[in-house]
Amino acid sequence: LQDAGVKPTGPGEGIRLAIKADLRLPWNGLRKLRRYLREFGDPLESESTTRQQVADELPFPLLSWEMPLFDKGGSVVMCPVVSFENVAEVILHYIQLNEDAGLLTWRDGVIPDDEIWVKVGGDHGGQSFKFCFQLVNVEHPNSLANTVPFIAFGGKDSPSNL
Repeated sequence: LQDAGVKPTGPGEGIRLAIKADLRLPWNGLRKLRRYLREFGDPLESESTTRQQVADELPFPLLSWEMPLFDKGGSVVMCPVVSFENVAEVILHYIQLNEDAGLLTWRDGVIPDDEIWVKVGGDHGGQSFKFCFQLVNVEHPNSLANTVPFIAFGGKDSPSNL
């Protein structure tokens, strides 16, 4: 925004989470935006408030625990892990949301009419590794908007950790 010469006009309460979701900003990108807006007297709500909004809006319970993983040096360390309590329930809910919105497709018969295809994969970024799922039965299955993380841990994606 700053490089483009755009000046803020005063976002309302609760806008931070919408900005993060709509612009697909990582938390550090949102922090930079908040610092920029603060220069103009329009601070967004705090990150802890925004993270609490995310937690409050999750329709399914989360589990968190620690598990032993290998660090860069090969030593075993305890790392935090978070996941949905019931991943199958989350996937079924996501399918239902897409069906209700009329977004499911069978790709002109490539996918059988009685099947829903779900891809599972993972990605390491920053200090964490995330397992995600994507519905293949949507228009752009590989897009960020159609990628749903269901477990994350604070470690590398080494064969021993996976």
